[in-house]
Amino acid sequence: MNKERSAAGFTLIEVLVALAILGLALGVIMTSFANGTRGIASAAAASEALAVARSLLSVQEAKPALVDGDETGTTADGFAWRVRTSPWGTPDDARMRLVGGYRIDILVAKDGRNTALATLLPGPAPNGN
Repeated sequence: MNKERSAAGFTLIEVLVALAILGLALGVIMTSFANGTRGIASAAAASEALAVARSLLSVQEAKPALVDGDETGTTADGFAWRVRTSPWGTPDDARMRLVGGYRIDILVAKDGRNTALATLLPGPAPNGN
């Protein structure tokens, strides 16, 4: 009895190895897609938080007179925010400046992620000039 091996087919071991390699490759590809989706969601949340912060800054810029202090609140979308207005510079600097100003610090938070925005806005001269 002469057993001849057919060259036209695959053995069971070859098929199992090919399926194992395919399974590993698909696992890597799916992980990449999942990470990409999380990255996109994170970028969208950061962009939305920055839009809220810019909106709050626009409100501060529209005020006729800025007042030293903190304001807090929550948007309808669930963003908690804080706007801190404080005089710009030190008291020693203030006596020598002809132009005053306020530092505006805005913090927007949601789901454990914080977005901060800070700027200076002009104000009355600190020494009354």
